[in-house]
Amino acid sequence: MRLNPVFEKEMKRNSRSSRISWIIFVCNLLLAVVAFVCYFGESSQLGYLAPVSYSVPMNCYILMTYLLFILVVLSVPAVAGGSISLEREKKTLDVLLTTNLNPWRIITGKLEASLGVVLILTVSALPVLSLVVVFGGIGFGGLLLMAGGLLLTGIFVGSIGIFCSVVFKRTTLATVLSYVIVVFLVVGISVSYTHLRAHETRH
Repeated sequence: MRLNPVFEKEMKRNSRSSRISWIIFVCNLLLAVVAFVCYFGESSQLGYLAPVSYSVPMNCYILMTYLLFILVVLSVPAVAGGSISLEREKKTLDVLLTTNLNPWRIITGKLEASLGVVLILTVSALPVLSLVVVFGGIGFGGLLLMAGGLLLTGIFVGSIGIFCSVVFKRTTLATVLSYVIVVFLVVGISVSYTHLRAHETRH
């Protein structure tokens, strides 16, 4: 099966960019710091041999999953927000539209490139996340479920970034508005969920 040419071009561009390397390095560094502080901090208080300490890896996993979700939400708009507008600024969009690729394949190729960043970030973070499997508290099924949730998050956030990149001509404006929409939706959903749980608890 032949890959989407737009996806191939974007992945080659991303592989040559130091931005993706820095994103992966910073994300894994933050995950490692959170795991180190959470595990050794709580274990030193509870006691390394105490039965309660089995809950420590689970708490580490939850914190690292939240952090990875935030990192995906922050990194994907930076890639998807300029996917179309950057082609327009470089005067290559007209050339891309004259090829045999239809607009749907162009858009899906850009989205696949954004998901490629999510996939690389998730796979690179699995060694740190898999530490909880060694200590107990979560299985490989939980890791796969987390990876699937991040993939769906990447599709959602990447679609918003590409939409803004199509509507707005400037890459900076498209990226900023992508962040604004994503943050608004994430905060709005979180607040609505919190109020709903509080309402259910009272009743």
